[in-house]
Amino acid sequence: NDVVIGYSPYVKGNGLLNRFVRFETVMTAIQYFSWALMGKPYMGVGRNMLYSRQLFLDVNPFKDHGNIPYGDDDLWIQQAARVAHVGVNLEEDSFMLSDPPVTWRNWLRQKHRHLSAGHHYRMHSWWQPGLFGMALILHWFLLPFLLTDITEGDIPFFFLSGLLIRWITYIQWTQRLGEKDTRIWYPLAEVAYAVYLAVMGVVTIVAKKKTWN
Repeated sequence: NDVVIGYSPYVKGNGLLNRFVRFETVMTAIQYFSWALMGKPYMGVGRNMLYSRQLFLDVNPFKDHGNIPYGDDDLWIQQAARVAHVGVNLEEDSFMLSDPPVTWRNWLRQKHRHLSAGHHYRMHSWWQPGLFGMALILHWFLLPFLLTDITEGDIPFFFLSGLLIRWITYIQWTQRLGEKDTRIWYPLAEVAYAVYLAVMGVVTIVAKKKTWN
């Protein structure tokens, strides 16, 4: 592999914030690892990426986005994928642990910066994580309206089936990525995750990030 992307989990701690941050980290990893394994990588985490110095100099990613104060790891992966093969390392020994944010404000500010990098994605790269996010938001936000017609027995069946499939998928990924203690909370965490995506999506569109902090 010319480029290898790895996993960067957060240190386990106490409290709702720590649990949700670790859940969101797994959800994000599922998406970018899955796309990379299908040969269509769109992002990586800068603190756990491997590539040769020569490849970096040849592609020279900062030539095109040197003025952007964030998102350089994602944009670099998208550029590298045009000329090189991007592999994935899911071995536990390769994980790069990081200290988690300790306040909701700090975490939301960090996520605002991360999501703002999407403004600089190529369109097909933006759709890769965006499609799942929009589908999940619509799924939960439209559910109350769909359930008003309780005569439609198929609605609960398909809803519960979809939720079960996503739950099982999450469990399978936590076998490799850890965070097994978050499994039991998946249904509730997914609702919160959908709300988070909806709110942060609006915030990111309305207030574009211009600085690192």
